[in-house]
This record gives sequence, C-alpha cells and structure tokens, in this order.
Amino acid sequence: MSMPLSAVDWSSRIRNANRSYQRGTAARVGQGQKGGMSDGSKDK
Repeated sequence: MSMPLSAVDWSSRIRNANRSYQRGTAARVGQGQKGGMSDGSKDK
C-alpha cells in the first residue's frame, strides 16, 4: 500500500508550507509588533 508513503509526504509538505508561511508572517508582523516570535534573523 502506498497510503503511508503519501501520508508522510503530505505531512512533510504541510510542515514545510507552514514553516515558510509562519516565517513570512513573523517577519511582517515582527516589524510592527516586537516580542512575539524571536527568530534572531530579523534582529540582525
């Protein structure tokens, strides 16, 4: 069965999408709202 394989692939894809989305949101919100998520990348 290729179900578990596709499930893992989807979970990893969703994880990557969420990560990139949260990163962009944190970068945008971080400019106006400080003290939310401390990445360190926007601090530099």
